[in-house]
This record gives sequence, structure tokens and C-alpha cells, in this order.
Amino acid sequence: MNRRDFMKTTAVIAGAVALGGAPGILRATTKSAVAVIKSDMDLGTACKFDMSVWGDDTAKSKQKLGLMELSWTPESMAEIERMLRSAFELTGGLPVKKGDTVFIKPNVVQAPHLGFFLLKDYSTARAVATISDPRVVIAAAKIAREQGAKSVIIAESNASNCHSFFQEAGFETGVAALKDPAVQLLYLDGTPYKMMKPHKALALPEYAIFDIVGNVDTLISVAPMKTHMWAGTTMTMKNFVGLPANKVYGSYKSGLPHSNIADVIVDMTSMAKERIGSHYGIVTGIYAGEGLGPLMVDAQPLNTIVAGPDYVAVDAVGTTIMGFDAAAIGHIRKAHEKGLGSMKGIEVVGTPIEKVQFAAKPIPEAARQKGGENNSWESQLGRKLPA
Repeated sequence: MNRRDFMKTTAVIAGAVALGGAPGILRATTKSAVAVIKSDMDLGTACKFDMSVWGDDTAKSKQKLGLMELSWTPESMAEIERMLRSAFELTGGLPVKKGDTVFIKPNVVQAPHLGFFLLKDYSTARAVATISDPRVVIAAAKIAREQGAKSVIIAESNASNCHSFFQEAGFETGVAALKDPAVQLLYLDGTPYKMMKPHKALALPEYAIFDIVGNVDTLISVAPMKTHMWAGTTMTMKNFVGLPANKVYGSYKSGLPHSNIADVIVDMTSMAKERIGSHYGIVTGIYAGEGLGPLMVDAQPLNTIVAGPDYVAVDAVGTTIMGFDAAAIGHIRKAHEKGLGSMKGIEVVGTPIEKVQFAAKPIPEAARQKGGENNSWESQLGRKLPA
């Protein structure tokens, strides 16, 4: 990705879409609005990993020394920025004001080199379906700064080495291209943490949570749309399982009670909402991950972003787009019951769900775990949001 082209084509696109007159576009009239924005551009094939740096051909490998790093076209970056601006306008705006410190939490659970060894027929599509699309994260950071954010911190604590994950997934190159010192990457592992108690805890009475949760004004959860063998589906709320400290809970947060993962997710969402004033959720459905999630998904091209200020509503819409029953997914249902958001009465603006819905391949029956408290694992076309 050429940095000059990146900056040129990701300049402010104010008024790029005439929302008031575009057919099929509706403006939000309620606070429960979730925007579904589908692009006509093939955004998936506009990014790629150069996987030729890996392999058994010594001569070829010597010619390709370096990272297996994701790159993308400037045109796709500009289109994703346009989509985000549309989503923000349709849902009442990104809740960022002048002087805010903004924490953008992506899900970067797997580096491409791990997928290369784990999966047969590994591809860029499968890699991007596994993680938060970095283009969405970078565009959100740019827009937050335009709205007056004092600083934007893109931070993650994943399974192992977050630094290399951010490198290979293109986050470092993308942030550098912004040339904005107020937008920074932060590898949470090694940063301070403290014990925090969620209100009316469900799984554990307290958790070791990184200090960043108590030191920011706005949290933006940017998560992939995919299946999960414990949670059923994983989107903006499951993304908060990255907030507990690896030093306490170990690799893949295995020290957390996955046998009770639905309650853990609700506790994490509760603590985030209790300690941070403003929130927004974005699901990066450029590719949706179906089948054996979260790490061995197949990629379904969708070219869609789902976004809104209510994590529960956003996840309910994303889950419905995949053809699953949102009310049957344990953490969505329980977060709704706890009042952390609503899976009912959602106003979908932008592209109607039926225009992007597909029957996702569910988690294979033998791999399904009980901790998500999921009442159903099956997907189907024609699925509706909970009434």
C-alpha cells in the first residue's frame, strides 16, 4: 500500500452519499438504530497477504524475506471510510467530542502465519474473516480525530504476541500512513491492570482488567462477524474478552471460565459500560467467518458493515444477518436481560437485513461447547430479529 495514495484517497469524503435522496436509505428515528451498509465494491479481494514469504522453496523464500503483511488498495480504503461515515450519520453520529480519549478495541486473535500452519487452503479471505478488518479500524480512528478526539488508542491483548499480530495484519502500516501522532497502537500485555468488579456479577466476582478501561472517554468495539464454538457467534461484545490481563489468565484467556463464557462476556460488557462514558460498536463483515470458528472459519464475501451505539443491538443484527436466532445466543440474550442494550425493537437503517442475509455454516455439532448457553446453533434464510 502506497502511503501517499492512502492519504490522498482517504481524505475527508463529506457528502459522498446523498443520504436523504438515496433509494433504500432511511434515517434513524430511535436510539436503538443499527446501520447495515453494503458496498457494491469487492472489498475482500482488494486486500491480500503476500504468503509467498512462507514455504519450502528456499530460493523463493530468500527473494521474499520479510513479513507476511496485509496490504490493500487505496480505493477500498476510501470506500470503507465512506461506508463508516454513512453508518455514523444514519445512527446519530459517532459519540466522540473535542478532547476525548478514544479507545478502539479490535479483535486480532490470529496472525496470518498461524493460520498458514493451522489450515489447509489458507487464504487472505480466511485470514480477514478471522480478525477485525484493519481498514475499518483505521478509518474509525481518522474520523474520531476529525471530530476532536485528543487521542485515539488502538489497543488489543490477544492470544500471544500482539505486536507481531498488529504488524502482519497491516495495522502498523495503516496507522503510520495517517501521519497523526495522536493515533497510536498499544499492546496491552505488560500494561498495568487492576481488579474490577462488575455490577451484579454473573461469572466471577471480580476480574483483572487492564487500566485503560478506566482511563478513556469513548470505547469503539470493532469486531469481525463470525461463528464461535463456545459463544455461538462472536462480534462486538465477545470482543471484550480481550480486556482481561494475559498475565493473570494466560494464552487465549484460557484461565477464564469458558464453561460459563456467556456470563463472562456479559460481565466484560457490563464493566466496560460502567467505566466508560460513550460507546459504539462496529462489525466488519467484509468477509463473514462461518463454520469452525473462531480460528478455522471459512470466508463468506459480504462487503458489509454493521454499526450502532448499542452493542447488544449491533450483535443481534449481525447474528441475524448470518441466519442465526439472536435470542438463542446466550450472551446476547443475557446482556439484553441485564439491560446492557436491547435485542428487541431495533430500527435497521441503510441496507435491509434480507438484502445481505445468508445461511451461515454453523459450528459442527461435535465442536459445540456448552458454556455459551446457546438454545440453537442452526442458521436459516428468512430469520427475523427478536420481536
